[in-house]
Amino acid sequence: MAPPLYSLYSPPGSLFAFAPLVVSEYVGVSIEIANSTTEGSIEQLIASKSPTGKSPILETRKGQIIVSSQAIARFIGNLRRDTELMGAAGSLRDATAIEDWTNWASQELELPACVSYYMVTECIPFDETSFTKAKNDISHALRVLEAHLQKESSSSSSSIEKKLARTYLVLPEQVTLADIVIVCYLVYPFTLVFDEADLEKFPNVMRWFRNCMQQPEFISVMGTIECGKSRR
Repeated sequence: MAPPLYSLYSPPGSLFAFAPLVVSEYVGVSIEIANSTTEGSIEQLIASKSPTGKSPILETRKGQIIVSSQAIARFIGNLRRDTELMGAAGSLRDATAIEDWTNWASQELELPACVSYYMVTECIPFDETSFTKAKNDISHALRVLEAHLQKESSSSSSSIEKKLARTYLVLPEQVTLADIVIVCYLVYPFTLVFDEADLEKFPNVMRWFRNCMQQPEFISVMGTIECGKSRR
């Protein structure tokens, strides 16, 4: 059996590992998740291999290193453009929209998702003011997603044009990197931070989120999750 093409170095359960691994499932690329070895702990391995000291990192068979969750996910997604994870072939509009959404996620979701997750899991001391701000920031981002997803998109069936709410963020009936990145940022907030009453305010977001999480590629990485079980 051929060895994996790539090795992913990331602490166990890190939300930053989710997107690269889900993308690899769609693309069909073999990735080994590196664990602690005789060389040292996973943190020591990352520190020795990452030029920034940050995780996750992806290492190729030739020893080349790619740093950061989104850079790794983009790299893997571009290995097979026929999957349309990076948009329809040759479509600058799709590629730009996907980049816009992933950049937006980094700016609007990454920090509050991390802060709230670290607090509810007691990785950092709980602070009510900081936790409330993080949750409010995520709620603001969810309102942006809700407005986008509830907008009607045109699709045709025979000669009859129908108006439907958006299924995915960029392509009408196709998961892209934008969906993957944002869903992965929301997994811990939706399972640990928000309760059912919070999530009911965003019906289109939840429809989209659950639709993505039911895809076999997502299940393979994260299993079946249950939303709305806030620890606070």
